[in-house]
Amino acid sequence: MGLTTFPLASSGSVTQTFTAASANTLYYAYPTMSAGTYTITCVSSTNATIDFYSGNNLITSTVTVSGSVLITLSQTITKIAYYTNTGSSIVISAALTGQSISPTSGTLYTYTSSQAVPVSGNAYVVLIGGGGNGGSSFANGSNTPSPGGGGSSGAITFGRQVLTGSTSLTIGAGGGGTTTLGALSAAGGNAGQYGLSGGAGGTAPTNGGAGGSGASGTNGSASTNVNTISPLFASGTTGGGGGGVSYAGSPARRPGGGSGYGTGGTGGGVAGGASNGTGYGAGGGGGGNSSLSNSQGGASGSAGVCYVIV
Repeated sequence: MGLTTFPLASSGSVTQTFTAASANTLYYAYPTMSAGTYTITCVSSTNATIDFYSGNNLITSTVTVSGSVLITLSQTITKIAYYTNTGSSIVISAALTGQSISPTSGTLYTYTSSQAVPVSGNAYVVLIGGGGNGGSSFANGSNTPSPGGGGSSGAITFGRQVLTGSTSLTIGAGGGGTTTLGALSAAGGNAGQYGLSGGAGGTAPTNGGAGGSGASGTNGSASTNVNTISPLFASGTTGGGGGGVSYAGSPARRPGGGSGYGTGGTGGGVAGGASNGTGYGAGGGGGGNSSLSNSQGGASGSAGVCYVIV
């Protein structure tokens, strides 16, 4: 049994249906739905997100959560976009136009460089900011070795954006650059710190992963899973860089967090210097100490990315 929508007061016209064949896939359909109040019902095992458009203008959006919701359309709708978090066979019934409408699937575009995006339409977007750099360690022979903190990952932002065929995109550079597409933006990560007592890891921006501490020698943290921010996008995380470690006792180097979209760099130590973040939006590892008098530089964060489904 699928999802059904119908006017509270219908005029007896023939039902039209829309079907989502697969979960986590964006579908479009092009009905003509008059202004009015509608009931949307979804099976308890599936949640559906439905956006209602007039041309390229988003009029309203609703999410069904194991039951029914009412939605009021303030004007005639000419397009809907919808997707589910699981299952299949989403059916929207509207007693207005009298025919079934076949949906079309959205297309995923990935952008890793700044440009004018050559795509038009109502886009569903994930942006990841550039990862922060790791902090340098501090040591001069008379002080206790003080490793640097790892840089945090970039922020992760999901949103809707109308693309015009030349919408400006800026990809955040490694080192904390902000990624921006039209009105949407994802802040860059924060740098790891340094100091006589060891440096703190870079703090996590929105949905991002924190850098590991050089003061206590901790791993970098993973970001929020992109798929939980929007089920349209693949599961995976990016993350902060690991904190640096001192030479004392030859402790193991601390890894960065994240997998799938990016992975934070490993912190430095006696076994080697800090490594850069890899993939997208990952923080660099913090510098460690290989001896009492040795200091290491922090590693670089990786650049951000833009994903667009239209």
